[in-house]
Amino acid sequence: PRPGVTAEQALAGLHDAREALLATLRDADGLDLTQVRATHPVFGDIDAYEWIVSVAQHEARHLRQIVRIGGALAGAGA
Repeated sequence: PRPGVTAEQALAGLHDAREALLATLRDADGLDLTQVRATHPVFGDIDAYEWIVSVAQHEARHLRQIVRIGGALAGAGA
């Protein structure tokens, strides 16, 4: 999150972004998303399916970070 954003604001923003993505995926059901392309800053020109995988992997990475930090805090008695 940006500096000055509260935890509640960050979580609300994450929730809104997730809901928007899920709505977009529902609306795209049955469409050929290989034809929807955009430039990713790291991976270059990718299609919508590749973007979806990228988002999922990004979320999984953050989940692993949260679990690791939670474990470290639990071990520290926090």
